[in-house]
Amino acid sequence: METKVNLGRKFLSEGCKLKVTLMFRGRELSRTDLGLEVLNRVIEMLSDLAEVEKQGNLEGRRQTIVLTGK
Repeated sequence: METKVNLGRKFLSEGCKLKVTLMFRGRELSRTDLGLEVLNRVIEMLSDLAEVEKQGNLEGRRQTIVLTGK
């Protein structure tokens, strides 16, 4: 996960927005709370560079957040 976060850092430092999407498969839909924990961990890792623009809700099998640079 750190590699993807580092790529996200690169995008944010260039002035781009970052969209983080989690896809749930099969029985994972019954534990969407764990997915929310993963997204919160990503937000925490990027908190020095980014703030949450849009806290996404569960849309079908996807949960998405959008981050922008500070």
